[in-house]
Amino acid sequence: EYGFRCMFELKLEEPSLKEDPRFLFTALKNYLKKDAVELDKMESNEKEIKVKAEKKVFAKISPLKKGLFTYVLNKARKAIKNREELRFMRTKIFGICRSMFNRIGVNFYEQGIISEVKDVYFLHIDEIRQLIEGRSVIEGIVKDIISLRKHEFDEQQSRDSLERMYFFGEMQDRCFVEILTENDMEFEEDESGRSFKGVPCSPGEVTAEAKIVLSPNDANLNGEIMVAKRTDPGWVPLFPSVSGIIIERGSVLSHSAVVAREMGIPTIVGLRGITKKIENGEKIHMNGATGVVQRI
Repeated sequence: EYGFRCMFELKLEEPSLKEDPRFLFTALKNYLKKDAVELDKMESNEKEIKVKAEKKVFAKISPLKKGLFTYVLNKARKAIKNREELRFMRTKIFGICRSMFNRIGVNFYEQGIISEVKDVYFLHIDEIRQLIEGRSVIEGIVKDIISLRKHEFDEQQSRDSLERMYFFGEMQDRCFVEILTENDMEFEEDESGRSFKGVPCSPGEVTAEAKIVLSPNDANLNGEIMVAKRTDPGWVPLFPSVSGIIIERGSVLSHSAVVAREMGIPTIVGLRGITKKIENGEKIHMNGATGVVQRI
């Protein structure tokens, strides 16, 4: 039922749990190290966090504003719920598309058009269509084109900087690319290099060892503070195995931040380059309410 889930699940070339179930077993191994995950207890904790937050707000506003605030709050909750359900449905649609293109890749491989099944993802959708319909003008050089694109892809993957592209009017006339380096995306850091400030997403304080997680498939977790470059909905099964979350990218409304708040896990985002500043296994203190991370 959830086999379409995977890391970067809106990138069709990424393998889903149906194709590569390793991540499922990684999550299960992490759960076995901790006490049993009790869903009832998790839900009661979520409700407790909600009630506590409501009381705090109601204590600071006038009785006249309580009605308006409650109305807006209920509308916001309904909208967030619908937003998450829509994103979940979108992921399912992408899962169906992934299965279709994987099958096309198998067909092309069996016909000798491509060297590997996954090479289909280095072709443009129009090129795939033309090959299927027998009207392609590149049929004899498909493997050469894929080889060039793979080389370009590998070069882009190895770059630390990001490209931000701006388009104005006619694309071919008014387009420029800005290269963003790690220095352009720096966060607040004190002079000693022992304290960093990001965007607070989920309140709570915790002191624990930092665990740098670059690939969730290899995430061996047992109550550490998880430090990652980026996360997406596919990372959520790791959350019950951590005591805190620090992410280089993301926002207050990103999926991971929303789920972390529901689960009561302290979370800070927007700490670009933090995976290079903190060492694996180093003891740190984080405050999810202020966004401050301190090296112990």
